[in-house]
Amino acid sequence: MILSLVKSQTKGFHDSLEGKVRNILFSTDLTPLGYQHLLSKFCHAYAELERSISQIPEMKAILKRRSKVHLLRKDLNYVKSITGINSVNGFEPHSLAADNYAHALGMLYVMEGATLGGKFIVKHLLEVNWVTLEGCLNFFNSYGSRRGEMWKQFTKIVENYSNQYPDQDHYIVKGARSAFVHMDKLF
Repeated sequence: MILSLVKSQTKGFHDSLEGKVRNILFSTDLTPLGYQHLLSKFCHAYAELERSISQIPEMKAILKRRSKVHLLRKDLNYVKSITGINSVNGFEPHSLAADNYAHALGMLYVMEGATLGGKFIVKHLLEVNWVTLEGCLNFFNSYGSRRGEMWKQFTKIVENYSNQYPDQDHYIVKGARSAFVHMDKLF
């Protein structure tokens, strides 16, 4: 039930963010610099989210297996080697904080959910002549063929927590909303 609740309570946020990212990635004139700019936004967003989530001690083990910042940095380094530009735009720091474990689960729900669309993005971007799977699609290809399995494992964690602590469901929704709002500010 919690997954349906989160999905319904964040649909507008999800659709808005997905539309913005899709407009960039599926543009017929995507350039290495445009892709670098997008990756920079994702890197900043995920770094802030992961920093916030890691402040909750019980989340450290979960996040250790699911961190994406190192993948984004790897992709950025590759694209920087193409563009010759070391940085794109600076980003203002946001004060993002997870209130508790449930709130952090909601934030991670957004980050993990983003991996599901990765397979479509990878398939599309591999048609672009300067894109390589190993070079600049590590983030969008996170988990590779294990994407569905990793999502199911994560959703099981959320469902089990919700079943055990149903009074915390509003924090899970709040965490997902705050993650979407945080990312939307960057995009």
